[in-house]
Amino acid sequence: MTPRQALSAASMLALLQLGTGCAGVPNDAAELEAECTLGPCVGIGTWQSFADAEIMPVEVVSDSRCPADARCVWPGELTLEARVLTDAGEARLVLNSAKPTDHRDVRLEIVEIAPIPTTQSMPIAPSAYRFRFEVTPLGTPKFAPG
Repeated sequence: MTPRQALSAASMLALLQLGTGCAGVPNDAAELEAECTLGPCVGIGTWQSFADAEIMPVEVVSDSRCPADARCVWPGELTLEARVLTDAGEARLVLNSAKPTDHRDVRLEIVEIAPIPTTQSMPIAPSAYRFRFEVTPLGTPKFAPG
């Protein structure tokens, strides 16, 4: 094998590794969980289950979070379209990282987003996003009509 053929073979191997997730894109559950510091997280198209609901991120609508290596006048926010499944049925909701969303009898909150953007990593590929949610039941009303 000539040096040129060896270099070409090495280049092909590197491209194959990129395509199989070996270049930093997680490809199994253990790697996905490792990306969130607060606990397990999920990517686009993956359900996360809770006692009162299930949430699946569908699409990042916008991401204006301040890069970690920049100075910003506000922290920014991420807006996410998600499917939410509760005992009352399924709905498509828009969730915002800056505030919780009340839906039927639960409060939904994005509590962690990975990766944290940097000026070098923007824009972030949709497949690279990971989310950790929190679901809490809403309190019962102080009085019931009737």
